[in-house]
Amino acid sequence: MRIIIGITQNPNIIKTLLTEYGGSRETLVEMGPFISEEEAENWLKFLTSHIGSIKQIAGDQAPDEEKLWYGFTFEQITD
Repeated sequence: MRIIIGITQNPNIIKTLLTEYGGSRETLVEMGPFISEEEAENWLKFLTSHIGSIKQIAGDQAPDEEKLWYGFTFEQITD
């Protein structure tokens, strides 16, 4: 098992990523909204420093200062 973690300004993409990375819907945790990219990055750094086996997903687009940020984690089912 590996934990997938990331931040995005498009919360609708989270369910797509869950499917794309073979994630378990039961383990999906969505956080936010965060008011800034810095706040979302701090959340991301905090979790990555406390979780062992993770894969961080890069941002999905160029940041837009007008949009809020969302964080997510889920377990990727591995063999």
